[in-house]
Amino acid sequence: MPEQDDLSLRCDHAQKIARRAGELALEGRARVLNGGIANKGPQDFVTEVDRKVEEFIREQLASHFPQDAFLGEEDGGQWENSGTWVVDPIDGTTNYIRGLPSWGVSIAYLQDGVVRIGVIHDPVHRKTYAARLGQGATLNGRPLAIRPPEGDIASSLVILGTNAASPAEEHTQLISHLFAAGAEYRRTGSAAIGLAMVAEGVAEAYYEGRLNSWDALAGMLICQETGLKALNAGLAQHMRGPSPVLAGRQDVVALIRREPSVAAKPLVELGADA
Repeated sequence: MPEQDDLSLRCDHAQKIARRAGELALEGRARVLNGGIANKGPQDFVTEVDRKVEEFIREQLASHFPQDAFLGEEDGGQWENSGTWVVDPIDGTTNYIRGLPSWGVSIAYLQDGVVRIGVIHDPVHRKTYAARLGQGATLNGRPLAIRPPEGDIASSLVILGTNAASPAEEHTQLISHLFAAGAEYRRTGSAAIGLAMVAEGVAEAYYEGRLNSWDALAGMLICQETGLKALNAGLAQHMRGPSPVLAGRQDVVALIRREPSVAAKPLVELGADA
């Protein structure tokens, strides 16, 4: 079991590194608009800034915690049970390229098969969300309120994510399911920011059918530490590839899980194994 002081130190450094990484991304955006964009797949972009920001985060973490492993979206790495940083340098690259404000830096720390630290930095709005397992979550250093388990579903807002690898029918069927219950939905284009908004109370839930670990784990822990449900296919499976991710208020999570395409996917709470 890692010492709390050790995790506190890691969490503090991760927040500082995430904020500086966000500054680098903001500084580099003008260069992106003049080129330096590559296409990884349909509507799946990477810029030279993504790679430089990831390199910066990797180097900074290695300088403070040389014993830790690193897994990044752009340049990979490997997951080690003794301690691994899982990083998306710019989650929401399409938004970043087009000047839309929903994008951010996501950093999670895993140890002994558990997500222990989650940090998301929103550079445009200067918001830093952070959580340590069992220690609550904060926004710019102030505790995020524990969210109530239930409310009025008819006034709830759900953030939905999707991508080219997910069947369009599942997305549209889930929208119809939410509308039938009186709920509304939005799509942010960044899972990390969407999950942070749920933790903050801007929305009641987030769902995406196929989401990588570097997009989701930090935000899932932040949500969990505000008293919300956070579900995936199990950490070991999620580290091997994309997983469904569902986080939010208990009653809205239950509503989403009743939609047939979601119900067909086995989900467990963050920290449990499938």
